[in-house]
Amino acid sequence: MAAQSCPVPWARIKLWIEAQEKAEQQGNPLTKPQLQALSHLVSFVEGPEPDISAQDHVSLLTQHIQFHHKKDASSHLPTYEDVGLEVPISGNFHWRWRTTCSLPSASHMIFPCEGHGVSQGQQPPLFATKKASKQYAAMHALAYLRAMRPPPAAIVAPAPASTSNRVSGGVSLKSATPPVSKSPKASDSSLAMPTGDAGGAPLAPPLPSAEITAQDKPTPAVEPQGASATADGEFYTGDMPSLLEQVAEGAKRLNFGVPKYEIVEDPNKPGSFNGKPIFVNGGRMPDDIGHVTGAMSKSVARQLIAEQLNEYFTAELKHRDDIFRSFTATPVKNLTS
Repeated sequence: MAAQSCPVPWARIKLWIEAQEKAEQQGNPLTKPQLQALSHLVSFVEGPEPDISAQDHVSLLTQHIQFHHKKDASSHLPTYEDVGLEVPISGNFHWRWRTTCSLPSASHMIFPCEGHGVSQGQQPPLFATKKASKQYAAMHALAYLRAMRPPPAAIVAPAPASTSNRVSGGVSLKSATPPVSKSPKASDSSLAMPTGDAGGAPLAPPLPSAEITAQDKPTPAVEPQGASATADGEFYTGDMPSLLEQVAEGAKRLNFGVPKYEIVEDPNKPGSFNGKPIFVNGGRMPDDIGHVTGAMSKSVARQLIAEQLNEYFTAELKHRDDIFRSFTATPVKNLTS
């Protein structure tokens, strides 16, 4: 007798899917075993992980902001927030990450978002590591800032004195990713998985887009001529970044000499870098100032060294200035004598 195949009960499968959708809407998600079984049949991840390994976008974003905000760069630096998801993949649960990047100069935007790293109606991509997720967010934040600062035309006709260059209206921007709370609760976020075998891990449905109008378009500025990025994301320009200029100026005023940055790969952590400053006359400096370990690239190590040096030089110059003022201050006469 020839063997016969059992027909697939498609009707009952469809009814089961409808029942599970209603149950999830009522707060009864699928159990972990059910999700693990489904992950053998359906991918819970939308597409492959984007490749962002070509450059160090986090460092490039920081240096871009420092170049365009020399006086108050610290108040324009980005902030990042990581969100972890426990995703069923081929029968097992794995942690995947999404990172959001917020810019003070674009407070109505959170990257990635629709039109900036996220396709319409889709969720931001998931990454196997926080590092890659952060790089992806920084990449699209940097692309946005560069797009908002186009290079000027080669020839610009002077505007009449009576003409006003005011901009009416705004740029319509859609954000698919709202701000992520640092301490999400299970009741108001579907990103976190309930604990226990009876819990579920539903992926978040596409979030609603919000129409937002950008009232203040950034003033056009010019990127440094000849700017380029190497494989590890180092940023070279005709002028030193403002942070390094401040360090060099402070070192000269304190008679330490302009520092050199000694940066080497960490022998215990391939892909990470350690660094320290080298001074001609640095004998009076604390031994550990400017020593960094575990930086993700050479340019990041240089930036971290420079930040420590700048903080120390600023405090030391202020201290010396206070001492000088204490000797040169004009004594206050006693009016009662």
